[in-house]
Amino acid sequence: MKDLITYYHLYNRGCNREKIFFKEKHYLFFLSKIKSTYQEKHIRIAAYCLMPNHYHLLVGCDEYRKIADWMKNILNGFVQAINKDMNRKGTLFESHMKHIAINEEGYLIHLVRYIHLNPAITGLCAQPEQWQYSNCQEWLGLRSGTLFDRDFFNTYFETHLQYKEFLEAYQDYKEQQKSIRKYLFYE
Repeated sequence: MKDLITYYHLYNRGCNREKIFFKEKHYLFFLSKIKSTYQEKHIRIAAYCLMPNHYHLLVGCDEYRKIADWMKNILNGFVQAINKDMNRKGTLFESHMKHIAINEEGYLIHLVRYIHLNPAITGLCAQPEQWQYSNCQEWLGLRSGTLFDRDFFNTYFETHLQYKEFLEAYQDYKEQQKSIRKYLFYE
């Protein structure tokens, strides 16, 4: 019998909404911790995005406890490394890691899009594929990274172009909303 995979949206932000990634090497360290451990825990990486003051991961596994233990080790090591490198003490995150089990399959792909669009929506880059600390480039076929579940991708899209159009459709919608906002009564 095949184990059922449940996907979880994992996220957290810096204490007082402050940065958790201060330098490029901090992003790369966090990603290297994920890369070196996710396969041994049988965790599937659907989407991720590391932002200056928060992170988003969409991961799948047959048991949440595996994910919780895996992330606890990653985050503890990350906080210790950041504190040492930045000569700081104390907490880095505002709380324990948050997680939401995604029980609606139709919501999964929209969550991937939300995660990938995060840097563009917040103004860190013009297009989501310009942000190097997410796996959007893998989803668009622009980079061949290891933190990309091709089977998950193939469940929803036949080509990278289809995903690009999916991303752009939301961006176009948001731009239209901005341009007509002054005409809306509920503003």
